[in-house]
Amino acid sequence: MNQPPASVIVLNYNTRELTLQCLASFAPALDRRGWQIIVVDNGSRDGSAEALPGQYPFVEIIRSERNLGFAGGNNLGLRQAAGEIVFLMNSDVLAAADTLQALAHQFDVQTN
Repeated sequence: MNQPPASVIVLNYNTRELTLQCLASFAPALDRRGWQIIVVDNGSRDGSAEALPGQYPFVEIIRSERNLGFAGGNNLGLRQAAGEIVFLMNSDVLAAADTLQALAHQFDVQTN
């Protein structure tokens, strides 16, 4: 498998609807561009992790059995991230795919 140009890690803790809205803002377009998208479910009990595969089968899901906090959750995602650049996002962020791609270009990353 080729290295993705970038990885986006979305940290989720009991924010199912926010996470789905967050992914809707960029995930389908960036998946088509070959980006890696990871959701770290930080011990949620609201069905967050179960809701994702049906709507976003291309998103990689990492589940923690407990809330590891911001740093601990993102560290789980960083271990799996394969992109040349990595974006760390909370689930309440809405970012257009073009915005993320433009930001990646500022780091001189080849993003297709």
